[in-house]
Amino acid sequence: MGHATLSGNDDNILIGNMLGDFIKGNKYLNYPLSIQKGMRYHRLLDEYTDQHPSVRDATKLLRAEGIRYAGVFIDIFFDYFIANDSTFFKNEKELEEFTLSILGKLESAYEIMSEDMKTYFGYMIRYNWLYHYRSRSGIEKAIIGLIKRHPRLGNADEILFALFNNEEALRPMYQNFIKEAVAWSESTLRKY
Repeated sequence: MGHATLSGNDDNILIGNMLGDFIKGNKYLNYPLSIQKGMRYHRLLDEYTDQHPSVRDATKLLRAEGIRYAGVFIDIFFDYFIANDSTFFKNEKELEEFTLSILGKLESAYEIMSEDMKTYFGYMIRYNWLYHYRSRSGIEKAIIGLIKRHPRLGNADEILFALFNNEEALRPMYQNFIKEAVAWSESTLRKY
């Protein structure tokens, strides 16, 4: 959700940004230049996010709760906050329209996707994961699904308890991060 929300208005930046998690090393060079820009932006956004003091504080809070891979789950939980942030979406209809637009753009890029991307984004499109990040049950499904695919990340029940038990402590960390991330994103995208 964060990558979609912070992609600006260029569809190719959005597509490259959304595909970015699947592209390692210099394999992004195999894509059209316009998509490469989005993939490079994805890396910059990840780096910015990982180094942001509020994200680091949130990660420390979860690690203190015994969550080893806290950064992964903070990322998902911040998506929950974004989906519920009236700065971006005044109501559920706006969120749904936004997510359907994003998913349509991803679907239009199928021809450049690898098979694992097609599988992953196929599920995202079919079940509109982005929209469902708005609800607790949507976040629960996302984390349970992630743990099923990658069991080494931890126990889903413990992770979900730590996240929702600390929701009010995490909220101001998100608010500080997102305000600064929007400004950073707008500035960075102007250079593209």
